[in-house]
Amino acid sequence: MKAVESLGLPAWVGLYVRRWLAVEAVAADGRTIARDRGTPQGGLVSPVLADLFLHDAFDSWMSAGIVRFGSRTITA
Repeated sequence: MKAVESLGLPAWVGLYVRRWLAVEAVAADGRTIARDRGTPQGGLVSPVLADLFLHDAFDSWMSAGIVRFGSRTITA
């Protein structure tokens, strides 16, 4: 959540991300399972958080002149 809040997005984005991360998982037999960390597998929030992280991280990497391709690091 700290990373999402540091992006300066509208408050409603943080509200929805917080809710997505706190929602209980539903098992195949209908039981609800409380979660205390991570994102649900196959959940909608996983790619959204990845996009938000990569948006910020990619800008940082480019401004530092560091690009990684697989196991190789290329500096500009």
